[in-house]
Amino acid sequence: MADDLAPFAINPALDPVRYAPQFASRGRVHLPDFLVPPGAEQVHRYLAQSAEWSLVLHDGTHVREATPEQRRHADEVWEREMAAYAYARAREGFEFLYEHRKVADDPRERAADPSPVARFVDFLNSPVFLEFARRLTGHPDIVRADAQATRYRPGAPRTSST
Repeated sequence: MADDLAPFAINPALDPVRYAPQFASRGRVHLPDFLVPPGAEQVHRYLAQSAEWSLVLHDGTHVREATPEQRRHADEVWEREMAAYAYARAREGFEFLYEHRKVADDPRERAADPSPVARFVDFLNSPVFLEFARRLTGHPDIVRADAQATRYRPGAPRTSST
């Protein structure tokens, strides 16, 4: 599968120096059309159609995760109960509920994952991307990147309302 994946490339029209002041003032930046389409479309398709997602919930003390395997054995009632629990806790304090698709930090482990999202994380660790990130952020000491795919469903609690 890895051989038929589209290559990833940064949109050549994006100049990191142009966006550096925004990053410096806000600590984040939106880069429209960051990737050229073939790679971006492939990751989007995978995440929308094929990825298996873990469910992550803060239970007031700990972060709990239901893996894709565990979720296969749960029913819709369980998923609704988890959401109701998160909503109730969010009214009183800090809470979050989201789905994520892990990607291994270790390149050797990541190599065993044939998914487009794993190849995207490889791209994030390429000299081309790391240099772009250094120029964008003004941090010459960036040496690696880690990532996960995160999905928030409509209405999922993210933080407290206070």
